[in-house]
Amino acid sequence: MKLCAVYKVFNAATYLPYSIRSVYDQVDRIVVLLSTRPWSGRAVPIDATEDVVRALPDPARKLHLVVKDWGEFPSTDQVQNERAAMNILLEHIRAAHPDVTHYFYVDADEVFHGKHLAYLRSILATADRPCEVRGTWRCYWKSFRYWIEPPEPSRPLVAFAISPGVRFVTQRDTNLECARVLPEDKFIIHHFSYALPAEKIYETKCLGPHGAQFVDNWFERVWSKWDTHRQMTDLHPCWPSHFRRAVRADRHTLPLVMWHHPFHGFDIV
Repeated sequence: MKLCAVYKVFNAATYLPYSIRSVYDQVDRIVVLLSTRPWSGRAVPIDATEDVVRALPDPARKLHLVVKDWGEFPSTDQVQNERAAMNILLEHIRAAHPDVTHYFYVDADEVFHGKHLAYLRSILATADRPCEVRGTWRCYWKSFRYWIEPPEPSRPLVAFAISPGVRFVTQRDTNLECARVLPEDKFIIHHFSYALPAEKIYETKCLGPHGAQFVDNWFERVWSKWDTHRQMTDLHPCWPSHFRRAVRADRHTLPLVMWHHPFHGFDIV
């Protein structure tokens, strides 16, 4: 079995190097597809993502960086562009890395424990048919000190075998007909997309692919208000009840690599 961690990213310097460090020892290949503009095609300043990826230690020569201008897509629909990118990236893995047998879907702000990835590998290696493997997000809120409780109900795609007919039908769903959800005590995705400063949340969330789905005035009414009203409930910007409330996180479960992140120790970043 050859497991490839696959990233598609834009302006991901905040968390991507920590995510890559967390998976490095448990995968056989890492492919980072870096977009030079967001899925909308609008012009925004570029951060240091390419530089930080190229600077990462890679003693096993696992890491492969592909830089592409997603502005080549004609659609103005961010979601449609991102979905098209998923299948282009899957075909790139098939063509450029034909020895890879399994696709490990990782967002730039997702971080893992090594023992959880070892468990994932064991599940993939013993599967008797092509099947999606899904997990549970532990979504951090405002910093590393708070997370969503209970975990949101979504069970995102984590990995699958690259069988001949498999393809993406949404940004994080394939056409495979079966799915296995890993137990939370064996596998958790530590998700940091809401552990960002307010200006980054506005840029990546409110102006991002799902911004049109946000409930009215979410940034002002929920995100900005929570700092002084921490008992608030129904926090998710699109499906409020998916983020029932934010509570103190169990600091002992924070992946070790994140203890070295500059946001570590902040109550609100």
